[in-house]
Amino acid sequence: MKSNKQFMILSAIGIVMVVDLHAGTSLELGTAYFPYNSFFMPMFMFISGYFISHKRCIEEPIEYMYRKVKRILLPYLGWSLYYATFINILRLFTPVRVGFELSVVEYIKGIFLCGEIFDINAPGYFAIILFYVTIIMIALRRILGKFWNDYLITVVFIALGCFVVRYSLMNSHNFATATVFNMAMKVVISLQFFQLGTLYKNKLEKYVSKINLVVIILCFFGIIRIVQHNLGNIRWSLNRLVFNQQLSDVRFHMGYFIPFLTSLMGIILWVKIAEFLVPVLGENKLCNYISDHTFGIMMHHITFMSILNWILVGINRIKAIPGLDVDAIKTSSWYRFVWGETADFKFFYFLIGIIGSCLFCYLVDRIKKYARKISTLRNDKS
Repeated sequence: MKSNKQFMILSAIGIVMVVDLHAGTSLELGTAYFPYNSFFMPMFMFISGYFISHKRCIEEPIEYMYRKVKRILLPYLGWSLYYATFINILRLFTPVRVGFELSVVEYIKGIFLCGEIFDINAPGYFAIILFYVTIIMIALRRILGKFWNDYLITVVFIALGCFVVRYSLMNSHNFATATVFNMAMKVVISLQFFQLGTLYKNKLEKYVSKINLVVIILCFFGIIRIVQHNLGNIRWSLNRLVFNQQLSDVRFHMGYFIPFLTSLMGIILWVKIAEFLVPVLGENKLCNYISDHTFGIMMHHITFMSILNWILVGINRIKAIPGLDVDAIKTSSWYRFVWGETADFKFFYFLIGIIGSCLFCYLVDRIKKYARKISTLRNDKS
């Protein structure tokens, strides 16, 4: 069980939101005010920044970076290789045509500069961005040492984030392609949220913890309603860096600050909700398990939603399902069947996405445990 119950609950809520969004949004956790895409990817950066060790950055940066390689980069590369193989087997022996045929050059570019190339595990793009951000932050902390100032660094990173928003809006840039520049822009806009987590832990947590949740809700809901009234869509995407074009029309260039503002409010709101839920969910084993496997759930939940689609195709061969787009299922892992005139079927995508990926993580854990046991026995014999 994780010792920090509040952030355990926060990360579990975050990954549930990710699965819900990709299922088509059936739970809608507070989305009437704070749409998932207005804050939840920054929230994962915030959580990661909260747990970075300033001491280790200064005293043992190489060892700390190596740890991040083992915990983030190597699993990401391993699962990317797995899905590269999986997708090409599907393309070879089934009518499924998601992703693209294996190409060494495109594979290397895709995993290091994009992360979405295989379609079926596209949400895994977050892992490679997080890895770059973490390594940069460790290096910066080591270089600046005692000159590091959390407030000043946060302001600098927010300014850089505003620049990314402005550049995207002014140039209508296509950040879906795998280039060094595109990945750099995603990393730059992420730095502010990672640093925000560090600032919160070191300077702000003791103050925010004293504010009543009701006060946070009333203030933030009022502010976000004003923003939504004037701008409409406040969603934005980290993977494509797509923002509401109306942000360019806000006076004094303040529109470029809005994505940070909505992210900040959404993050703090759910930090306070997680704090409120500690007595209820703090010792909950399922919540802890989900929190402990956010990487695996992020990486695998689309696969199980795709499996549900393939099951529907099989049923359709026996008895036709009205409205089922078989061609879309063959070419995309992101097709979601709509059951009649309602959106009820979205919940089944959510259910299989969260349960399927958790069971898959459990299976992987068992295999790892068995492998470690065999390795220990061999070492004992030798």
